Amino acid sequence: MQTSTIIYRKKPRRARRVVLTLLALLLLIAVAGATFLFAVQPTGVRHYLLIGKDSWDGLTPSEGRTDVMMLVTLNFETNRIFMTSFLRDTLVITPRGGQDRLNTIAQRYGDDVLRKYLEDTYSIHIDGMFSLNFWGAIRVVDALGGVTVDLTSAEVSYLRRTFSGPRYTLHTGLCKLSGAQALEYMRCRRLDNDFGRTNRQANVMKALMQEMRSVSLNKVLLLMPELGGFFSTDLSLGEQLALARDVYALRNASVNHHQVPASGTFRYTSFRGASVLKIDVAKNKNLLEAFWMGR
Repeated sequence: MQTSTIIYRKKPRRARRVVLTLLALLLLIAVAGATFLFAVQPTGVRHYLLIGKDSWDGLTPSEGRTDVMMLVTLNFETNRIFMTSFLRDTLVITPRGGQDRLNTIAQRYGDDVLRKYLEDTYSIHIDGMFSLNFWGAIRVVDALGGVTVDLTSAEVSYLRRTFSGPRYTLHTGLCKLSGAQALEYMRCRRLDNDFGRTNRQANVMKALMQEMRSVSLNKVLLLMPELGGFFSTDLSLGEQLALARDVYALRNASVNHHQVPASGTFRYTSFRGASVLKIDVAKNKNLLEAFWMGR
């Protein structure tokens, strides 16, 4: 007589049910978050302030003068990106009513005061700030695999004389730079002046955006937490991820660069024994508004 074997299965324990329920909830949250992240279509115009500190250690407002003050404007209506460089030697009125260079405001009064100065002077709302120092700039460039910029023969000679660290081979024309090389390139003003330096800073920013075109959005989002230690920002991680998505949506957008002060809107004067720029604020404000609107 053949007998059948009955297999008794144990009922899942309560703890196991709880864990499975939590995992299911986390999965639902992750799916919902991903759906939201990829489904939302950005609209309007947004401004983000990028501050580059003249220091190697620390990202606090008091660490270093601001070598880079660049406003990155995302225009989702026209599918364009605008970069506005504010020259460091611009003479401004300080919060205490005195005068000083623009690049000392953040160092002496804090990043928020620099932000407020730009907002009040040019009648804009800045949606977020990013601050990084020399090490941060190097790491961000290297994380994206370097940048390709168009070097002049004078820039090649300068980099060969001044840079002694790990490098890509330098040559005139389109040339790949490591993070350290890109930093030295952006800091150079011995070849010309601060207008030339801000142009080089913009060239590196354009090159970074160009690199993003060949990187998947998934990789960009995965890089964000890793890069978080190299810069400080007033945006939450969720806001940073959403911004990365929005910037990625503009990865094929045209990129334009503008400088404040613009040509013909300033004069050189002396302050504390050094040359500074006395600018016509009203003219620059009007030109800036036209630039952001793509006119």
